[in-house]
Amino acid sequence: MKVSKDVYRQMNKGYNQIFDGLQEIEDIDVEVSRAVNYALNILDSALDEIKASVVEDEASGEGRKPEINGFHLV
Repeated sequence: MKVSKDVYRQMNKGYNQIFDGLQEIEDIDVEVSRAVNYALNILDSALDEIKASVVEDEASGEGRKPEINGFHLV
C-alpha cells in the first residue's frame, strides 16, 4: 500500500474534526459517546497503519534539493 503525505494528512484532519466535534456535543447520550469513541479507536489504529505506508510525493519534490543542469544545489 502506498499513500501520499497529503492523503494521510487529509484523513488525519478528518479524524481530528470528528474528535473535536464530539467534544462540542452537550448532553451526549452515553451509548452514542461509547459508539463514537469505539469507532475513533478503530480509525486511529487504521490511521497508524496508513501512516506507516506514507511515501514521498515525487511530483512535489519534497525533501529534494532543486537541480540545475544536473547539479544539485547545496
